[in-house]
Amino acid sequence: MKVQVLMSTYNGEKYVEEQINSITENQIENVEVSLLVRDDGSRDRTLEVLNVLKAKEPIQIEVMQGKNLGVTRSFLQLIKNAPEADLYFFADQDDRWIKDKIATVVDLCKKSDEPEVYVSGYYLTDATLNVQSEWIHSENTENSLLQILFANMVKGCVMGFKKALLLEMKKKLPEDVPMHDIYALATAYCCGSIRYIEKPLVYYRQHGNNVEGVHSEYIDWKRIWKKQKKIWSQKPQHTSELAALLLKKYGYEMPEDEKNNLQLVCGYRNKISSKLKLLFNKEIYYSGIRAKVQTFEKIVMGKF
Repeated sequence: MKVQVLMSTYNGEKYVEEQINSITENQIENVEVSLLVRDDGSRDRTLEVLNVLKAKEPIQIEVMQGKNLGVTRSFLQLIKNAPEADLYFFADQDDRWIKDKIATVVDLCKKSDEPEVYVSGYYLTDATLNVQSEWIHSENTENSLLQILFANMVKGCVMGFKKALLLEMKKKLPEDVPMHDIYALATAYCCGSIRYIEKPLVYYRQHGNNVEGVHSEYIDWKRIWKKQKKIWSQKPQHTSELAALLLKKYGYEMPEDEKNNLQLVCGYRNKISSKLKLLFNKEIYYSGIRAKVQTFEKIVMGKF
């Protein structure tokens, strides 16, 4: 079996070696693990570190050097250029994988040929990997497209997915999406399935400089204010465009209510009635009050 790990780096010199070491430690018998890294225009020593690791690590490491596109479009380039494999993983540059991450997902993926995505739990940690909390997604988690598009709580770093799903994502690959993990999850929801692993397989590091992060119980007002200013200044996140793509690719086999929801999302930015329907839709639930307030604000401002 071939396993391909897809990683985007940007100014990641501090943690990327530890992350790649943890991927290397995940090698198992009769499974060939390779790593494809796209560097998103780093201005520190990230490329130098990657080239040293490429020469000494026991797994094959290929490095793509590119201009700065941002994390989402960088991962889309990785999807586009991913070598053929049986199983794929997204990897962040600053986390640490638990030793049986690959083995756990390999065991599951042998049981199905569907375009599946496998979602594990994770330990939320500080910069030195001290565990702050544990996040587990239950096997009984109910999914909906609206939930995935507007309040997704599944991070790319906890995902593994079959070759069949990668091929689906490559069909009419968009130039931009809200996030690569949302795109993968929404595609699996429409044409395959989402399976949850009820144990943590990643140390998800929060260090203040993450490109993407997660809410913790600690209220960091500086971080909240920074995120607030980002919401005000950002362009729409291509959610409507992704909804239109999903309709075009999978609308013919969708239940009518799912199809209606996607049509609602497609034109919501210019319709007050559509915004109100989304604001009070019971299919969208939130991880906390801050997430709810920020989502409401982005819907009203047409930022999705």
